[in-house]
Amino acid sequence: MEIVCENCGRHYKIADNKLPARGRVYFTCPNCRGRIEVKAPVQKGGLMEIGGEDTIRPPDLESFDPGVKTALVYCSKSQIRDKLWKGLEDLGYEVRSVHDREEIRSRFRYHVYDLVFLYQSGPDPDSTLSGIQRYIDTLSMDIRRNTFVVYIYPGGNRLDSLQAFSRGVDMTLGPIELKDLVTILPQALEVRDAFYRVYLECKARVEASAAEPVLFDGR
Repeated sequence: MEIVCENCGRHYKIADNKLPARGRVYFTCPNCRGRIEVKAPVQKGGLMEIGGEDTIRPPDLESFDPGVKTALVYCSKSQIRDKLWKGLEDLGYEVRSVHDREEIRSRFRYHVYDLVFLYQSGPDPDSTLSGIQRYIDTLSMDIRRNTFVVYIYPGGNRLDSLQAFSRGVDMTLGPIELKDLVTILPQALEVRDAFYRVYLECKARVEASAAEPVLFDGR
């Protein structure tokens, strides 16, 4: 099946076995990073069009090699999104855009992303951003512990941990702080890793202590 990116006009072909069985999926154009919608094919005489070269996969089928650092970005402003994308790529991350709750849910079904960046452009989060946040809140503790969530909005401050806690994220940033992302992010991740290392070590000791048999002298 041939599809066209409406943003840049680039053509792609998707093999029939990679198409959604029903409904639709979205993926990011590798050329311009625009959003491309792929709908389930219409059956014609029991046959579907078959893709050829330049085949790409819908996002819910995407996989990464072990050890690859991955990041998701929700941002409606192209200028901010491009700045985020470049900073994350400079830090060695494979970056993908998400556009709604269903898309981030689809991506997390097959891969646990290391980073999630959420951008609020106005004074209040829009309904799409709120929906994505609600999905993140439903992640299991094990997954959430391994996914560092950064919330960017006009009042964000990386030094205000209470602000981050109130929003259910790991760190907040103001848009102006993005220019220092390649410095800020590694430092924040180092602090997070140190915290969880101590937490996990203490947890292991408590569990080991609880598992030890208790002896009574019978008195």
